[in-house]
Amino acid sequence: MYLKKLNNKEQQQFNSNYPFVSGTWYIKMNEDGSKARNIQGKVLYSCMVDFELKIALASKEFTRVEN
Repeated sequence: MYLKKLNNKEQQQFNSNYPFVSGTWYIKMNEDGSKARNIQGKVLYSCMVDFELKIALASKEFTRVEN
């Protein structure tokens, strides 16, 4: 699984919807390029600051980050 950074418009939208969360918003992607979804079929997102992202990449939770 890897992360794909949301564009600026989507970032602003998520920041206004979740003002108590700080960091950069990412969409979780499967290795085949499809969006990761939960059991209800909802797309999975994650918000992380730089040090959290570094830890997630170092622990191999995610393989890479795309812009």
